[in-house]
Amino acid sequence: TTDDAEPGRRVLAASGLIRGFFPDLPLYITEFGFAHFLQNALNDSLFQASFILRFIIENAGMVDGIGYHMMDDLGDYERPADHELYGGAGLYSTHGLRKPSYYAYSFLSRLGNSVLSVGRHHILTARSRFNYQLIAFHYRHIPDTMEQVPDSGRIRTFEKECSENGDRLHLHFQVSGAAPGAYMIKMIRMNPKVGSLHKIWLNHAASLNSLDEPDYAFFREHALPEASASPCQVDASGELVLDIMLAPLEVVLLLIDRHLGSVTE
Repeated sequence: TTDDAEPGRRVLAASGLIRGFFPDLPLYITEFGFAHFLQNALNDSLFQASFILRFIIENAGMVDGIGYHMMDDLGDYERPADHELYGGAGLYSTHGLRKPSYYAYSFLSRLGNSVLSVGRHHILTARSRFNYQLIAFHYRHIPDTMEQVPDSGRIRTFEKECSENGDRLHLHFQVSGAAPGAYMIKMIRMNPKVGSLHKIWLNHAASLNSLDEPDYAFFREHALPEASASPCQVDASGELVLDIMLAPLEVVLLLIDRHLGSVTE
């Protein structure tokens, strides 16, 4: 669909209809995905990672649970030789390479049990006054119709086009009640420069449908998200301030923990 609000409207309509007939039963989304074409590369790109997070945020309040179809790639062996990946809605490629969708979904398992804030581009949680978790992402919808994109060439350049435009997203967070002291912020970041199988494939002469061991090791290493760490300080006011600048399609996980070794209780 060319309308980025359409998936949410469909879930709202379906959940309202089902609850009208079965008000006492839990309602689950057992599979979801998004693609403009069959067997394309869209689901293997950073687009799918940011779409997963946005879809869950938009629909978590309308249903009781959301699942994800993980076996699409591994369960289909009739994949076309001219496609770099099968293009299903799975978390792994046929050869076991982790897609961006895998990392987006795994980020959710790092969240705390206390939700402090949820918005169109983020989820902020806490486990205690000493540690916090933030997922932030910059979803960009593909507005083209199938007729406008007759093959996968447009999809293969979508990440590059997004990264080259100036549409950056600035998110500012101010958490009250944090324990004063020194903190360490670990950042795991995916963007068109890191964490993308597409970018690596486009610049490496190999087919992901027939990987030998050296190629597998190459893609496994270079498709990993970027990890970094930096310190921050919370003063006696207990206010933890975070600023994040996101490029289009970028997905970031922040794990913020107080460094107890430098703090006197």
